[in-house]
Amino acid sequence: MTEQQRDWSSRDLVWGVKDTFIEYVSSLSDGVIAPFGGAEEFPQAGHNEWVFPFTRQEADDSTLRVEFGGELRFRGHHGMLLVILMTPWLTFSGDEATLSVVDVAAWPDMTRRQVIARGHVSWGSDTTGNTDVSVTLSLTEDAVELFNGVYAPGTALAPARLVAR
Repeated sequence: MTEQQRDWSSRDLVWGVKDTFIEYVSSLSDGVIAPFGGAEEFPQAGHNEWVFPFTRQEADDSTLRVEFGGELRFRGHHGMLLVILMTPWLTFSGDEATLSVVDVAAWPDMTRRQVIARGHVSWGSDTTGNTDVSVTLSLTEDAVELFNGVYAPGTALAPARLVAR
Protein backbone atom coordinates (compact mmCIF):
# COMPACT_ATOMS: atom_id res chain seq x y z
CA MET A 1 0.00 0.00 0.00
CA THR A 2 1.43 3.39 -1.00
CA GLU A 3 1.17 6.47 1.21
CA GLN A 4 -1.40 7.85 -1.26
CA GLN A 5 -3.64 4.84 -0.59
CA ARG A 6 -3.54 5.01 3.21
CA ASP A 7 -6.45 6.13 5.34
CA TRP A 8 -5.27 9.30 7.09
CA SER A 9 -8.53 9.96 8.97
CA SER A 10 -6.88 9.28 12.35
CA ARG A 11 -4.34 12.09 11.79
CA ASP A 12 -4.57 15.82 12.32
CA LEU A 13 -2.32 18.56 10.97
CA VAL A 14 0.06 20.18 13.47
CA TRP A 15 1.73 23.35 12.21
CA GLY A 16 3.57 26.26 13.80
CA VAL A 17 3.40 28.64 10.77
CA LYS A 18 6.66 30.63 11.30
CA ASP A 19 8.39 31.25 14.64
CA THR A 20 9.48 34.83 13.90
CA PHE A 21 5.98 35.76 12.72
CA ILE A 22 4.43 34.24 15.88
CA GLU A 23 6.97 36.12 18.02
CA TYR A 24 6.27 39.39 16.19
CA VAL A 25 2.48 39.20 16.54
CA SER A 26 2.83 38.11 20.18
CA SER A 27 5.06 41.12 20.90
CA LEU A 28 2.48 43.65 19.70
CA SER A 29 0.50 45.43 22.40
CA ASP A 30 -2.72 44.46 20.57
CA GLY A 31 -1.40 41.29 18.93
CA VAL A 32 -3.79 38.35 18.90
CA ILE A 33 -3.35 34.80 17.63
CA ALA A 34 -6.70 33.04 17.73
CA PRO A 35 -7.75 29.59 16.52
CA PHE A 36 -11.35 29.10 15.34
CA GLY A 37 -13.61 26.44 13.88
CA GLY A 38 -12.01 23.40 15.49
CA ALA A 39 -8.38 24.49 15.29
CA GLU A 40 -6.69 24.69 18.69
CA GLU A 41 -3.32 25.12 20.31
CA PHE A 42 -1.20 21.99 20.25
CA PRO A 43 -0.87 20.90 23.87
CA GLN A 44 2.90 20.69 24.04
CA ALA A 45 4.65 23.15 26.34
CA GLY A 46 7.18 25.48 24.79
CA HIS A 47 5.90 25.17 21.23
CA ASN A 48 3.86 27.58 19.16
CA GLU A 49 1.88 25.06 17.15
CA TRP A 50 -1.76 24.55 16.33
CA VAL A 51 -3.81 21.47 15.50
CA PHE A 52 -6.17 21.48 12.52
CA PRO A 53 -8.59 18.53 12.58
CA PHE A 54 -8.83 16.03 9.71
CA THR A 55 -11.97 16.48 7.60
CA ARG A 56 -11.45 14.31 4.51
CA GLN A 57 -9.00 12.96 1.99
CA GLU A 58 -8.98 12.35 -1.72
CA ALA A 59 -6.47 10.34 -3.71
CA ASP A 60 -5.69 9.15 -7.19
CA ASP A 61 -2.71 7.22 -8.58
CA SER A 62 -0.26 10.11 -8.22
CA THR A 63 -1.57 12.51 -5.57
CA LEU A 64 -3.09 12.50 -2.12
CA ARG A 65 -4.96 15.49 -0.73
CA VAL A 66 -5.60 15.53 3.02
CA GLU A 67 -8.00 18.26 4.10
CA PHE A 68 -8.21 19.82 7.54
CA GLY A 69 -10.68 22.14 9.22
CA GLY A 70 -10.39 25.19 11.37
CA GLU A 71 -8.60 28.47 10.98
CA LEU A 72 -5.94 30.55 12.63
CA ARG A 73 -6.19 34.35 12.73
CA PHE A 74 -3.38 36.79 13.42
CA ARG A 75 -4.30 40.40 14.22
CA GLY A 76 -2.38 43.47 15.27
CA HIS A 77 -1.71 47.13 14.63
CA HIS A 78 -5.37 47.99 15.32
CA GLY A 79 -6.55 45.70 12.51
CA MET A 80 -3.98 46.80 9.93
CA LEU A 81 -2.32 43.38 10.27
CA LEU A 82 -4.71 40.53 9.57
CA VAL A 83 -3.62 37.11 8.38
CA ILE A 84 -6.19 34.31 8.17
CA LEU A 85 -5.11 30.72 7.51
CA MET A 86 -8.36 28.84 6.85
CA THR A 87 -8.98 25.13 6.22
CA PRO A 88 -5.45 24.02 5.28
CA TRP A 89 -4.95 21.20 2.81
CA LEU A 90 -1.78 19.18 2.26
CA THR A 91 -1.44 17.75 -1.23
CA PHE A 92 1.20 15.07 -1.62
CA SER A 93 2.82 13.92 -4.84
CA GLY A 94 5.58 11.44 -4.11
CA ASP A 95 8.06 13.10 -1.78
CA GLU A 96 6.81 16.63 -2.48
CA ALA A 97 3.83 18.45 -0.97
CA THR A 98 1.98 21.74 -1.13
CA LEU A 99 0.09 23.49 1.64
CA SER A 100 -2.93 25.52 0.58
CA VAL A 101 -5.52 27.59 2.43
CA VAL A 102 -8.74 29.35 1.47
CA ASP A 103 -7.91 32.46 -0.57
CA VAL A 104 -9.47 35.06 1.71
CA ALA A 105 -8.97 37.73 -0.96
CA ALA A 106 -11.82 36.00 -2.83
CA TRP A 107 -14.15 36.17 0.19
CA PRO A 108 -16.98 35.16 0.41
CA ASP A 109 -16.03 32.54 -2.21
CA MET A 110 -14.45 29.82 -0.07
CA THR A 111 -13.80 27.50 -3.01
CA ARG A 112 -10.74 29.42 -4.22
CA ARG A 113 -7.50 28.25 -2.65
CA GLN A 114 -4.02 29.66 -2.43
CA VAL A 115 -0.90 27.50 -2.33
CA ILE A 116 1.15 29.19 0.37
CA ALA A 117 3.99 26.69 0.78
CA ARG A 118 5.82 23.86 -0.93
CA GLY A 119 8.12 21.32 0.59
CA HIS A 120 9.73 17.95 0.88
CA VAL A 121 7.97 15.07 2.64
CA SER A 122 9.69 12.76 5.11
CA TRP A 123 7.87 9.44 5.48
CA GLY A 124 8.93 7.44 8.51
CA SER A 125 7.55 5.39 11.40
CA ASP A 126 6.90 6.35 14.99
CA THR A 127 7.59 4.08 17.97
CA THR A 128 4.26 2.27 17.53
CA GLY A 129 4.86 1.50 13.85
CA ASN A 130 2.44 4.13 12.58
CA THR A 131 3.55 6.16 9.59
CA ASP A 132 5.12 9.44 10.68
CA VAL A 133 4.83 12.32 8.21
CA SER A 134 6.68 15.62 8.29
CA VAL A 135 6.85 18.26 5.56
CA THR A 136 9.52 20.96 5.42
CA LEU A 137 7.84 24.06 4.01
CA SER A 138 8.98 27.16 2.11
CA LEU A 139 6.84 30.17 1.29
CA THR A 140 5.60 30.38 -2.30
CA GLU A 141 5.82 33.54 -4.37
CA ASP A 142 2.02 33.71 -4.45
CA ALA A 143 1.88 33.87 -0.63
CA VAL A 144 4.32 36.76 -0.13
CA GLU A 145 1.39 39.21 -0.13
CA LEU A 146 -0.40 37.16 2.55
CA PHE A 147 2.40 38.15 4.96
CA ASN A 148 2.43 41.79 3.73
CA GLY A 149 5.62 41.31 1.72
CA VAL A 150 7.75 40.80 4.84
CA TYR A 151 9.07 37.37 3.79
CA ALA A 152 10.66 36.56 0.44
CA PRO A 153 9.63 33.57 -1.68
CA GLY A 154 11.46 30.47 -0.45
CA THR A 155 11.56 31.63 3.17
CA ALA A 156 11.43 28.61 5.48
CA LEU A 157 8.19 28.15 7.39
CA ALA A 158 7.62 25.79 10.30
CA PRO A 159 7.35 22.14 9.25
CA ALA A 160 3.89 20.59 9.04
CA ARG A 161 3.24 17.20 10.62
CA LEU A 162 0.46 14.66 10.51
CA VAL A 163 -0.10 13.55 14.10
CA ALA A 164 -2.21 10.66 15.39
CA ARG A 165 -5.14 11.70 17.57
